[in-house]
Amino acid sequence: MEETSFIIFSNSFFFLSNNFSQVSKIFPSIKRLNLNGNTHLSDYAFNNLIKSFPNLAALHLLDIPLRSNINSKENPTCLTFENICSYFQKHQENFQALTISFDPSLLCDTQIKRLFITIPPKLNYFHIDGTLTISTLIHLLLLFDNHLETLIVGRLKLDHTGCQPLFEAINEYATNLKHLCVFLNIPTKFSAAQQQKILFPGNSFVEFN
Repeated sequence: MEETSFIIFSNSFFFLSNNFSQVSKIFPSIKRLNLNGNTHLSDYAFNNLIKSFPNLAALHLLDIPLRSNINSKENPTCLTFENICSYFQKHQENFQALTISFDPSLLCDTQIKRLFITIPPKLNYFHIDGTLTISTLIHLLLLFDNHLETLIVGRLKLDHTGCQPLFEAINEYATNLKHLCVFLNIPTKFSAAQQQKILFPGNSFVEFN
């Protein structure tokens, strides 16, 4: 039987969230929840909403810029990384796909390492829209060790080594990737052509932007 998908669009989110909080219905058959674009989603609303979906295998939070709870008292209506991290780690054994966004002002290297303390056994799709250093991306590849099939990374911050270490890590630790998309912040002394001299594994589809 095909899995049920449930999508909440940003222009109707609050109406739906109010209904959920009032009737507390449970939807055990829903496996994929798409909350992309709900920029006013708060920790409180998310925690109430997610109670209706006990068996999620995929959660998409693109265009909802996660912030740190350090500033949560100043802005109680935001969705924080710490809240998402806590939820994901409690249920990570079920997850196959995760999509998250970070506030552009927040370097997410430390947060990503906190998110993946252990390897989610079923996760094969990971999309992060945030600023990562190349060392953190390599850390992710080493951690997952050929588990991932799709990896999409926004705003990869290169250092003086360019993409050479990334290419080497992909060839050794990401041979099962079918789709890799990396948005590069290329230093001015490296041309785009220089970043793409080394070939990726033949079974990977690679985009550089």
